[in-house]
Amino acid sequence: MALLKRKAFIVSTVLLGLFAVGYIDVISGIEIRVFPLYFLPLMYGAWHVGKVETIAYALLATCLWVLAQAILGSVYSHTYIWTINFLTQGSAFLLVSLLFNRLHKSLVNERELSQTDALTGLPNRLSFQNHAGILLSFCARKNCRYPSLSSIWIISNRSMTDSVTMKATGY
Repeated sequence: MALLKRKAFIVSTVLLGLFAVGYIDVISGIEIRVFPLYFLPLMYGAWHVGKVETIAYALLATCLWVLAQAILGSVYSHTYIWTINFLTQGSAFLLVSLLFNRLHKSLVNERELSQTDALTGLPNRLSFQNHAGILLSFCARKNCRYPSLSSIWIISNRSMTDSVTMKATGY
């Protein structure tokens, strides 16, 4: 239930942000360019949702931008310029959104990899320290008198580690 509320909060924040920027775009007039403000809710949404939602938000931002331009009475020498502007602005919104989405996924992946031993796939010392700190602070808040943590350290000699590595890599 909490995950559903969080997702609803993110979606409503992004939509409210996009419509607010669209409104600001309309009331600021044709001479003041506020299109960079569209990137703020797009980046927030791309950080917290998946790729499909990110693309949908970029498309919505592009449509809102074109709608604001039409409301303001933008006049171009040819009608195909609307299409060109739609495609270029949409590409910029989409590119930045997808880059932010990918950046977030890469950071999550790096965080997971930094807490996993590459050879065994088990949690490493950093992971143990992070979890131990969380558990000890939880115990301190709950007045646990005798918290106990245990860890198994596998200490092996160099030749055993080298032989396992050689078998795993095929050498």
